[in-house]
Amino acid sequence: MLGPVLGAALYALLPLPAILLSDLAGALAASVSMAIIKIPELKREGHRTPDFMKEMKEGFAIFLRDQKLLIVTLAAAIAMIFYMPLSSFFPLMTSSYFHGSAWQAGIVQFGYAGGMMICSLVMGTYATIKNKLSAVHLGLLGLGLTAFFCGILPQNNTAFWIYAVLCMLMGASGNLYNIPYVAYIQETIPKEAHGRAFSVMSSLMSATMPLGLVIAGPMAEMSGVASWFFITGVAFFIITIASFLLTKYTDNVAYK
Repeated sequence: MLGPVLGAALYALLPLPAILLSDLAGALAASVSMAIIKIPELKREGHRTPDFMKEMKEGFAIFLRDQKLLIVTLAAAIAMIFYMPLSSFFPLMTSSYFHGSAWQAGIVQFGYAGGMMICSLVMGTYATIKNKLSAVHLGLLGLGLTAFFCGILPQNNTAFWIYAVLCMLMGASGNLYNIPYVAYIQETIPKEAHGRAFSVMSSLMSATMPLGLVIAGPMAEMSGVASWFFITGVAFFIITIASFLLTKYTDNVAYK
């Protein structure tokens, strides 16, 4: 989300060859960061020929063994079908609904990215989350509420600034959902199975973007971009409440 804002700023300040070199600078920074970090190597149990289908089945089996993780993952995947198209709709909401300019669209994108970074810093510095799945549900609920309120805003300049603030809160809610979710996987799944688990998770989430756009595109064309924000908010509320109740039910059954 920060990329378009930085790209526009660099384009205004630097010639194109210098902008292209920024990609190299980023790659070098990433390489140096990885070079100074010691990554432990996991011991492999004998030589094993890579088998994509077998490893994917093993990845799904990991989620099936933890019913609460399975419920939350499926709920998040369904919710992301509604949420992922919003990344394409942010600038459209600014231009077509609020009749804003390019710099206003940049403010919205920057605010979203800023919300993500602030949430990450606060959680990394101060927060110790004991019940991670409750935090995941709180993050999903935050995404739903911010999307819902974006969808019911009036078309005026004051409402645009409220929209920009809501997008910042949406970015923060996204990390409030994502960080505890990843931490839960890392804590509950053996290290040697992390790769398979994250492969399944990323595959599910990657599939939501094209599927969501297939549904959201015609809907936004017929009833306006704001309507999809509203629909996303309602869908998130229903999905989050259902997931929360199911995980609580699973806890109660396991306790008995």
